[in-house]
Amino acid sequence: MNSWLNQKHYYVSDLPFLIGLFFLIIIPSKLLDLLSTYIALQVVYEVFLAILKIRFIIAVINTLPLLFFSIGFLLYYISLTEKYGFLDDKNNRDKIQRIIVLMIIVAQLIAILFAIHHSSIITITSFLVFPSLLMITWIFVFSHKNRKYPKIDSLLVSIGFSLYLLTALFRSIAHFIIEPIFYISFSEIFESITIFIIFMGLIRKSN
Repeated sequence: MNSWLNQKHYYVSDLPFLIGLFFLIIIPSKLLDLLSTYIALQVVYEVFLAILKIRFIIAVINTLPLLFFSIGFLLYYISLTEKYGFLDDKNNRDKIQRIIVLMIIVAQLIAILFAIHHSSIITITSFLVFPSLLMITWIFVFSHKNRKYPKIDSLLVSIGFSLYLLTALFRSIAHFIIEPIFYISFSEIFESITIFIIFMGLIRKSN
């Protein structure tokens, strides 16, 4: 991933690679989900909270490559308008891109690290990742509308990420109103469905 971040140009054809990273990084977060659920009532609360924080830090890292790409692509798209001509300079775009990504990631990490209760981690983090997931969804909608990468079904992938976004919002609200066992079960089922949809979008070609 480091070599990809340091390359000079990014292309829509990078999307399958980035989604591959997304799936690869999501595996340990799912394992931590299961672990935290299993040990929630068997260990001291501080240990449970620490595991939960690690899980959400991984979730933040999970969105980083696609977020970085999406913001860069959005800035390039904006640079095509005369009003934002200063973005024609790639160096300016790169600086702004890195600043925006850094601000988003730092805000998310601060919220996670300084949270003192598991409910606040779930709620705050879910809302903080909303812009990231929204940006990622937009890039696939854009790719579909402009037929930028017909080797994948960008529309289906965008639907998958839209549902993933809704799942994140569900997580932030459901744990207040639903019993933990049902909240966790529903969350995992919904998330599994969204991941399946995203995967199907990757292996299908655009119509």
